[in-house]
Amino acid sequence: MNTTFDELHSAVLSLPEVERARLAARILASLDEDGATDAAWVSEVRERLTAYRLHDFERLTIAERIQLVEDLWDSISEAQEVLDLTDTQRAELDRRLASHARRPDAAISWADLRAELLARD
Repeated sequence: MNTTFDELHSAVLSLPEVERARLAARILASLDEDGATDAAWVSEVRERLTAYRLHDFERLTIAERIQLVEDLWDSISEAQEVLDLTDTQRAELDRRLASHARRPDAAISWADLRAELLARD
């Protein structure tokens, strides 16, 4: 290793954990320009979710599952740390906002969607 690398490594290790995680995410994203790693993670998440469904989630009613998702979302939205978006994520959000601006009447409110999902149980 050269001195510059060692100095950089030392500087990175002195950052708070959240900042190191952000930096790691950016570095990993720069190595995954073709999206292969993202695809691998999506596959891994699907496998894990399937395993959970087979063991625990099937025991919950639809209403209980929705409540679980809401509780998880609330815990994420209340977190103090902010995660940086990748350029791809930012572009997708911009695309969705533009789509909504063109056809705002195509949207459905969370209350309506939730009521529809709860009615299925």
